[in-house]
Amino acid sequence: MKDILIYGAGGVGREIILLIDDINEIKNRWNILGFIDDNKETHGKVIDGVKVLGDRGILNKAKKEVFVALGIAEPKIKEEIIRGVTNWNVKWATLVSPTVYDGLNNEIGEGSIICNGCTLSIDVKIGRFVYVNFNCIIPHDVTIEDYSSLMNNVVLSGYAKLKTRSFIGSNAFVRQLLTIGEDAIVGAGAVVVKDVESGTTVVGNPAKMIR
Repeated sequence: MKDILIYGAGGVGREIILLIDDINEIKNRWNILGFIDDNKETHGKVIDGVKVLGDRGILNKAKKEVFVALGIAEPKIKEEIIRGVTNWNVKWATLVSPTVYDGLNNEIGEGSIICNGCTLSIDVKIGRFVYVNFNCIIPHDVTIEDYSSLMNNVVLSGYAKLKTRSFIGSNAFVRQLLTIGEDAIVGAGAVVVKDVESGTTVVGNPAKMIR
């Protein structure tokens, strides 16, 4: 069993406790040491049975190898955290729920989190530090680039491409062959029927740009 810290004591981080519990039911792999959180008001508190030990300074001072699960969904914050942790002793854990259907020839990058009930079909490419929440459908030939996040019940279609730091809200649908640009946001429940430009936000059915 390996020791692991969870970076982020908010909702996503707390759900990672459940993910690790599910993994450990199959095989005892992880022992949760505590939370890391940059909000000083949380330091020393016990949240859902796990103590908040301090901020990222703990990671940068680690003298031996330590595994960390990134419990953050906001793409730009994820990237800032990764760039701010410079200690080579920190190893970012890739966690995949045992309930995930993982088909054939799929790739999942370092530090990515795939939660319960998701489907990864065939020839799916998921980059580094991608977060996929509960019950997402990721079919054939989809590419999801680094730091992107999918919230619960997102449905993508074949050959869709999500560029770096894209964010897809709960219950959104993306049609086949489309590209979601860098830093783009797809609102909850949106139905995307055309490419989404980088840095824009789209909402509605059909999805329309609001900024």
